[in-house]
Amino acid sequence: MTLLPAAQQIAPYAVRALLAAAENGLTARRVQLACTDIRNATTGLPVDLSLPLPEPVSVTCPPAPTAVRLHITTPLRIRLRGDLLTGRTLLPEHLLAASVRRLRSLGMALPQVNDETLRQSPATLRFTECRLGWLETTRLSSRQNARLQMGGIVGEATLNLSGAPHIWPLLWAASILHLGKGASMGFGRIQLEAL
Repeated sequence: MTLLPAAQQIAPYAVRALLAAAENGLTARRVQLACTDIRNATTGLPVDLSLPLPEPVSVTCPPAPTAVRLHITTPLRIRLRGDLLTGRTLLPEHLLAASVRRLRSLGMALPQVNDETLRQSPATLRFTECRLGWLETTRLSSRQNARLQMGGIVGEATLNLSGAPHIWPLLWAASILHLGKGASMGFGRIQLEAL
């Protein structure tokens, strides 16, 4: 594997990820990988694999609009007690909780929102002009050597934020990070339209 100069600062992470993957083997055949040498191609010196502690990244978003239309453009897959939510069961609180989980999993700083306020306010929030449905997609899993059904919620809904502008940073973060299962494959993309 060769990392070009622009990726030099992520070299320790890339190498560690490759070594971690090698423990279980690579590809569907679980081919074993042995690391024999890690060197800087320019200097010939060994690569320093010490990892700095990541600094929390804070999200700076634009001012909250009074209302926002959410466009879920790729299937959104959020589980609640083991079952996937549908367009009929999805509530704003599910999106907020998924956004908090995504921010935490990425080590990003959460917006300055009181936990108690965050728990109480979603109960008063409801989607209006809601047109949410289900889109079934299929993908090929090389690991399982099978086609997998990967459906999720798509469509649009409007949310009035006049009584809860403090949740706007979580929605805005969701529009950047994607939400739910399969986000790394492009699922759970939400575009926001300020109203």
